[in-house]
Amino acid sequence: MNKQVVVSCLLALVLAAGCKESGKKNMVIRQAPAAAAEPDTTVYGTCGKGTAMNTLELITDGGDTVEYSLVAANERADVEGGLSVGDRMAVVGRRVGGTGAVADKVLNLTSLLGKWASLGDMFEICDSGVVRSNMKEPAPYTHWSIHNGRLLLSADTFEVVSIGPDSLFLMKAGVMYGYRRLQAAQSAAGH
Repeated sequence: MNKQVVVSCLLALVLAAGCKESGKKNMVIRQAPAAAAEPDTTVYGTCGKGTAMNTLELITDGGDTVEYSLVAANERADVEGGLSVGDRMAVVGRRVGGTGAVADKVLNLTSLLGKWASLGDMFEICDSGVVRSNMKEPAPYTHWSIHNGRLLLSADTFEVVSIGPDSLFLMKAGVMYGYRRLQAAQSAAGH
């Protein structure tokens, strides 16, 4: 069981017991995202040289080569950040009969890395799973991961709507968040 979920449950029990004895209403406890409870089906690897317009050759972290179709039943896979040979990729897909694998969601993790800013907020998604941030919230982003094709920034889970060369669009609970990519000179100035 996830250590964070266990700690959250224990904290909720302690607070609930304390509130019951004092006659106060139970407090709302911030729980781990539901995405963390599901097993991660994402396949991670590197975009291979056999990648073309409608196929992704993925050399998995385990050393296997998997060819994903990016078109299934006249629907294109959701590919964010582009397909560049050598880039780190995260793929959520499925097996289709004996014909092979079909990608449903492809995230170019190399394109996701970098410094992103919106009005007053700036954070950097680093290669190591670390997030550096100037956010002055009670719980600023400190780490990131991908889980079933979704971006987890600390305890927040986002759908990745678009990763462009200079923009990032994320959605959480029906709300769209837009960010612009900062260049080295801009981020040094704190903008």
